[in-house]
Amino acid sequence: MLYTLILFAHIMSAILSIGPFFVLIPLLKRMEGVAENVLEAQIQIFKSAIRLVKHAGHVLVASGVLMIWLGYWPWSTSWIVMTLAIMFASVFFLARLSSRL
Repeated sequence: MLYTLILFAHIMSAILSIGPFFVLIPLLKRMEGVAENVLEAQIQIFKSAIRLVKHAGHVLVASGVLMIWLGYWPWSTSWIVMTLAIMFASVFFLARLSSRL
């Protein structure tokens, strides 16, 4: 029962961490040449969506770790190792990017 709940949280957080980008990309194109009050509203939508994606990503990572810990997959499984490698690489590159801004 607990594993099923964590699996549900993992799937929902994956949807919430990817889904808003399908709305944000067209929104960026619509932001060009609009009135300032409309632009401010669109920026607030953009910020809220980014905040949602960020928190959903945290739930995604935490639920993934819990599922591996409680499940029967060993940490040495190839797809788990590759997922961790990609996550650590992205943290490294994002840290480098933010240090240049």
